[in-house]
Amino acid sequence: MQKWREFVAVGAGIVLVFAGGCLGEFQIPEIPMTEGLDLRSVSAGAFHACAVDNDGTVYCWGSNSSGQLGDGSATDKSGPSPVTGGSLRFSSVSAGGVHTCAITIARRAYCWGDNSSGQLGTGQLGSSALEPVQVLTDELLVRIAAGNGHTCAVTEDGAALCWGAQSAGQLGIGSSGPDPRTSPERVAGGLIVRTISAGAEHTCAVATDGAGYCWGAGNAGQLGTGMGSGAELPTLVAGGLLFDDIVAGVNHTCGVTPDLEVYCWGDGSSGQLGTGNLSSSQTPVRVPLEVSDAIEEGAVGAGGAYSCAAFGETMRCWGFNDAGQLGNGTTTSATSPVEVVGGRTFLAISTSLAPFSGFTCGITLEEIVFCWGAGSSGQLGNGSQQNQSGPVRVNGQN
Repeated sequence: MQKWREFVAVGAGIVLVFAGGCLGEFQIPEIPMTEGLDLRSVSAGAFHACAVDNDGTVYCWGSNSSGQLGDGSATDKSGPSPVTGGSLRFSSVSAGGVHTCAITIARRAYCWGDNSSGQLGTGQLGSSALEPVQVLTDELLVRIAAGNGHTCAVTEDGAALCWGAQSAGQLGIGSSGPDPRTSPERVAGGLIVRTISAGAEHTCAVATDGAGYCWGAGNAGQLGTGMGSGAELPTLVAGGLLFDDIVAGVNHTCGVTPDLEVYCWGDGSSGQLGTGNLSSSQTPVRVPLEVSDAIEEGAVGAGGAYSCAAFGETMRCWGFNDAGQLGNGTTTSATSPVEVVGGRTFLAISTSLAPFSGFTCGITLEEIVFCWGAGSSGQLGNGSQQNQSGPVRVNGQN
């Protein structure tokens, strides 16, 4: 058995660690002294998160190993740090595995962070970017979604674009393999969509008629097509359901219907389908959630091996809970929805793509961002590197 002894400095600095007679070091995340933030959205990546302020500035926090925080450094931050955007003003942001992408108010796309699979869309492969770089497309974009190693977007006219890794067909261009695409390509089939979500190795979208489509890896049933195989082209989700939104996770997917019913499909081995057991499903199964008739809209998230849904005062999560990502005050996994503590009303939620030690962020009715779950990289944004099994307020907000 190894014996560990740690000497930890307060604030940003070096931690010396003696492990079995060996000396090593790692960097404590810095705590930016940002104040007066009015955040209006939030997106959780694998081990970092980002949000857009009312003035159009993007702030990010957490792991920064590949520059995914976009502040010109590769240093982790445990509080919001402004993205180096110069005069750029953003309308939305999406945090992925180790990269981040955002859309400006002029509807142009910029990405930063890891580019080992071409996921920044700059026409180049391999070089990470510590600051925003423009995606190579003349299309005006209204939505963007950063996955694990790929990125997708929706154009002004509803076309779907994807770029980056296509190892499992997650770009939807009719091919798969080790040759990534370094600039945006239109998803095949002429699909017109209103939402898009990039998961670990699969992608899902909602068409303008409400039908759900998924493509990419399908070994766990995460495409919802009734088959345990992948697809290189958009494939209709089985069951005839209509959706307001669909969110792709690691090996499972969840969606919310216009009737405010939540369905999940794919890997259920950690209870992430919310059906009360550990069964997986290749087609959508309904999550037992009671929603008030007075609620007009809801939000759903599919993370590494857990899921969440928010409907007014009803905020519940289910699945794997090793770091407290379910937010119910425990680290006990749950096969059925459990209530997030604190009694807050969340307008939107975002779940982490981390396969383990996940975290969750949400924005409340009062437009305050809270996060919970794993915090070792500062991804909760509260100035700490500790896990939290209930919501904690991100630093610097009004």
